[in-house]
Amino acid sequence: MIKFFRKIRQSLLAEGKFKQYLKYAIGEIVLVVVGILIALQVNNWNSDRKQQKETTENLKALKVDLQKDIEGLTEYIKYLHKDIDRSEGLKRRLENPLANLDTLIHIARYEFYPFYDITPGFNTNTFNSLTASGAIQLLDTALQNDLLQLNAQQKISSKGVEINQIAYRNTYGEYRLRYSYNDSLKGRIHGFVDDVMWSNVNEQDLAAKFSATLLNKLSMQRHILWLMEPILTQSIELNNTINDQIL
Repeated sequence: MIKFFRKIRQSLLAEGKFKQYLKYAIGEIVLVVVGILIALQVNNWNSDRKQQKETTENLKALKVDLQKDIEGLTEYIKYLHKDIDRSEGLKRRLENPLANLDTLIHIARYEFYPFYDITPGFNTNTFNSLTASGAIQLLDTALQNDLLQLNAQQKISSKGVEINQIAYRNTYGEYRLRYSYNDSLKGRIHGFVDDVMWSNVNEQDLAAKFSATLLNKLSMQRHILWLMEPILTQSIELNNTINDQIL
């Protein structure tokens, strides 16, 4: 093709048709420039298409992580409500004017469940990967801000959960050294040993230690619930936003 155009230019020069040669040369230059621009446009289009595909895959990965968080948080919050209701029920019975030492002993020995479910961790692998690689910058600005805000809240909540659980374990640790507990997890020895532990109970000591343990567990669970419910709401809203952008 190049040789063909060169022959035409040489032929025009040989025939002394300089003006026609000049017009032809300019036209050839314009044709080359247009070809380059088209090539650049095609390259940009391919690049944008590749970037959009990558962004879509990242959004889908974020959605999977969020859906796991939503499922885990939903179940955990249900558990928290149930456990709080159970503990509040025990508290109301102890506050009843008819409650006595036998009531306290029966609740503490057979009904109170001292343990708690482990808080579900947050699925942040995709977010961490996008942040580390800088690919998060390819996402919508508002979405970036929402993701950063959610991640910050998750870290604050995790720290708050840890502090509350440590405080409860410290209180419960003192209680369990003296008194056995609900054996749902086979946590005590039945029979003579258990009877000895509960014989000649110091009423004031039991009341003080059990009250502190029950109230600390209630406080811990309420605080964790207060931390987790907003994160569930944020996760659901963010998941809907990402779903709209994928569609």
